[in-house]
Amino acid sequence: MVSIKVNPRLGLLEAAEAAELLERRLAVTTNNLANLSTTAYKKDRLAFREVLMEKYDGELRTFKEVTEVTDFQHGPLVKTDNPLDMAIIGEGFFKVETPAGIRYTRDGGFVVDDQYRLVTRHGYPVLAGGAPVIFQRGAKVAIAEDGSISLDGAIIGQLDVVRIRDQQALVKEGKNLFRLKDPNLEEPVENPQIRTGYLEGSNADALEEMLSLIDIQRQYEFNQKVMQQIDELDGRLLTEAGRTGG
Repeated sequence: MVSIKVNPRLGLLEAAEAAELLERRLAVTTNNLANLSTTAYKKDRLAFREVLMEKYDGELRTFKEVTEVTDFQHGPLVKTDNPLDMAIIGEGFFKVETPAGIRYTRDGGFVVDDQYRLVTRHGYPVLAGGAPVIFQRGAKVAIAEDGSISLDGAIIGQLDVVRIRDQQALVKEGKNLFRLKDPNLEEPVENPQIRTGYLEGSNADALEEMLSLIDIQRQYEFNQKVMQQIDELDGRLLTEAGRTGG
């Protein structure tokens, strides 16, 4: 008689890993949906990579590493007619100064604070030539397409617009800001293109995310059935083992 080895424990482990992955997919998808209207929001997704082989009860298995990555595809332009709203056309990020250091953003919804500085919605100074942009009270402000800043017709500087050679080195920190792991990956955009009176919209797509939710639900239901079947099989094997032992 041929003896067939059945390992329900391995099946339960794989089903548990699948359930954990679905939870991560759900968290990413719901966060993307919550930011459909967030200016310049960059959606996240999960990436998979097979990294090693491991043994479980003598059986070889492929281990998959799952990481969360950001999709930096540009969002649509949204017209606002606000002269302090700016959208970068093509690659690049604005540089801003925070208490924690330099941060990067594509959210060009800027305002002027009580110190006449150009700042983000959360009050962080926007940089030009490495320094905060400071206006004069009553002066006529103009931002050119190349980021040049003029007061009453006189150019006083140019907004810092930089590209990041490896965008996956950018870490989301909230408030539409990114931290760069290695500052050496930053370099200036030679000919930046800035559209004033516009903002960049979110690159998350409602239909795509809703379809992802439906797929997650279907896979969750299937995985639950698999776990139930494995549990029932495990119970039968234990019962048969008890009878054999008796």
